Amino acid sequence: MTSHDVPLSDVAQGEVFTKHVDQPDSAYAEAAGLNWLGAASPQVVKVVAVSDHTISTTKITPKRPTRAAAEAAGVELARIHLAGAPAFGSPPLGWPGPNFIGTQIQACEPDPDWARFYTTQRVLPFYRKAMDAGNIHDPERIVERACELIAAATWESAHVAPGVAGRIHGDLWSGNLLYGRPVSKNVLTETVLDDASTDNGGAANGGVEPFFIDPAAHGGHPETDLAMLALFGTPFIEDVFEGYQSVRPWPTTGGTSSPFTSCTHSPCTPSPTPPATATSCCGAPPTWCSSWVSLAASYRDCRHHVSCGITGKCRLW
Repeated sequence: MTSHDVPLSDVAQGEVFTKHVDQPDSAYAEAAGLNWLGAASPQVVKVVAVSDHTISTTKITPKRPTRAAAEAAGVELARIHLAGAPAFGSPPLGWPGPNFIGTQIQACEPDPDWARFYTTQRVLPFYRKAMDAGNIHDPERIVERACELIAAATWESAHVAPGVAGRIHGDLWSGNLLYGRPVSKNVLTETVLDDASTDNGGAANGGVEPFFIDPAAHGGHPETDLAMLALFGTPFIEDVFEGYQSVRPWPTTGGTSSPFTSCTHSPCTPSPTPPATATSCCGAPPTWCSSWVSLAASYRDCRHHVSCGITGKCRLW
């Protein structure tokens, strides 16, 4: 793909944020992902320019999150998920893949089976890299055994059915959900100011809007995004969940209204033996519990994991 193949936004007199990347195709993959997600929600930053080693997007002035803005984030995330994807593992429209999560390459090979896609493209490649580098100590093969259980389970449900994939962000830790306002420039005075010319709910949310940035977008399980937000301590996470459920309700989970936090935290102190079946895990369906595997397997450094304030007892590290 070349730069002229990527649709760009007409951001007249706007301020932009430019990021430099080293990996070939990384900027184009991100641009395609932003455009794909942005087709479903105005709360995705817009691509202004892209080249082999840079990507420029609309700039956001950071503001303190509010509960109303967090609820709006949940609403917009649900709309993005409901826009769908051709299959699990599908890359963004117009991009052949692969994509990138941080500096790491991710395969994007469409697969109608969620469990097969998730284990073979999102979990095991990172796990084996980390094992080879000596960054994971897993003598009991907990991750591999968990993947075997996931692959063996039946996942046909309202939220995970063959060929029914969500359009997901794919790297939605708390740092990739910004709160603030777009920045614009007065062409007469050259004064930089918050852009209120197009209000996407900011007035109703105390002048604060949610914005999604830096995706590793693909067709996947929607709860992957929600689990990642919970894992990294996103502000007002319950309000995010509430907004999300107002558009896309999730099934009941045995009495807990927000299963993501407990499930994504649980692998840091796992039992020595994986569950005998994949029908339950820490009180919630394994669709949510399995989300931790790809997150944990992506880390190459336990100290990074611990520094996020999640736990000091990462058994796999």
